[in-house]
Amino acid sequence: MVISVVLADDHVVMRRGLALLIDQQPDFELVSEVSNGNEAIRACLEHQPDVAVLDIKMPLTNGITAAIEIKADNPGIGLVMLTFQSEIGVIRAAVRAGAHGYVLKDSSEQELFEAIRAAADGRRHVSPYVAELVMDSMLESDPPKGSLSGREAIRVLSGREQQVLQMMAEGSSNNAIAAALHLSPKTIETYRSRLMHKLGVASFAELVRIAVKAGLVDSKDQ
Repeated sequence: MVISVVLADDHVVMRRGLALLIDQQPDFELVSEVSNGNEAIRACLEHQPDVAVLDIKMPLTNGITAAIEIKADNPGIGLVMLTFQSEIGVIRAAVRAGAHGYVLKDSSEQELFEAIRAAADGRRHVSPYVAELVMDSMLESDPPKGSLSGREAIRVLSGREQQVLQMMAEGSSNNAIAAALHLSPKTIETYRSRLMHKLGVASFAELVRIAVKAGLVDSKDQ
């Protein structure tokens, strides 16, 4: 089955690059590429695609508002949000608007393709980092105090967060961690902010101290 796709993104270079990648897939057919939410609504009304891939921050009508209107006209359509925004409130709004997929723009193209195929089947697919954010929001509690031992403190961290903490404490730069984990440096910086919040610390030195106490790194290396 060939999956028909409408792509909406106001960044011309990114949109055209994505359009080329989508159209090269043997099971995809790009039926329209547009630059704002209003055009996305019209394109979906005209072409009745299987899936619409929508940026969230677009002029005239944003992706979430467009998704609501598109879904109202075609309840069976698959919706994939493609964005740089990783705030939990935005993710929840996208899901409430009917999104099947939520993919960050620093993900690989294969991640996007998987989300499109899942949405066409009525299934959900989100970037791994987004899945972690959603899980964390469900388990959110007050951040531990700095007086807790390292092992007690890191119990609030996901496996990926512990991995990032270990690499940071070992002295790896954001760029090096991003390359090793196939993420963007911006995402690693977001991880750093989350680690400081969840561990209740105010400095990088305190993060390293917790990592040492937890046994993530050898104190001799510090």
